Amino acid sequence: KNARFASQNRPSDIAGDTLMDRFRSVKGANLAAGRELGEIAKELKGQSIDINQPAINFAQSLDELGVTLSRAKDGGFKPDFTRSQLAPGDRGPILEVIRQMNIRGDGGIDAFDVHKMKNVIDNNVTFGKTNKGISGDAERALKSFRRDLDQSLDSTFPDYDRVNSTYAETIGALDAFQDVAGRKMDLTGPNADKATGTLLRRIMSNAQSRVRLLDSINEIESVAAKYGASNLKRIEGEGLG
Repeated sequence: KNARFASQNRPSDIAGDTLMDRFRSVKGANLAAGRELGEIAKELKGQSIDINQPAINFAQSLDELGVTLSRAKDGGFKPDFTRSQLAPGDRGPILEVIRQMNIRGDGGIDAFDVHKMKNVIDNNVTFGKTNKGISGDAERALKSFRRDLDQSLDSTFPDYDRVNSTYAETIGALDAFQDVAGRKMDLTGPNADKATGTLLRRIMSNAQSRVRLLDSINEIESVAAKYGASNLKRIEGEGLG
């Protein structure tokens, strides 16, 4: 009955609010896992780890892209893009990752260095969404290298593996939902419930992204329930169960 109120609040906002309740719960679990992982990573300083195979795999991935890795005079790695099909925009992230490898490899690499290398790759590729600054080939090579480094850490340090699994699962759910929502949607903003409420209308449409949206909502719901979100808002009413 209040036209002004009706213009600013819609029934779909309620559905959006329940979804954001789950999103915030997963976000909280992710932040907590990130903090704990950071503390565990500090204990990896001075701990030895074998990353010979990940390094070989990375060099082979680059070789398939026409990038040759050789040893520089100072002992570090030096990439040669002469015969590469990679565009200039793809070379920057690869050069930065190799530069960081050389910095952290000076004097030997420990497990903490490997953890930091994962962070360097994260800062140069975008997980769960499209990064306009890097093509699929270069992104896949870096992500594959990160995955190999991650597996080396997980298989060597059980505590790291435990927390890292929680972090990976929660960030995966968050990124998948942000991907289907679109990069311009601020899921942490004050009107996120209204924005997601509007997004949920897509479920009733024939839009191509409808299935991806349903999948991402199910993933958010599942991960929120798994990590202890017991006080979530529910939509109640006849026939909703």
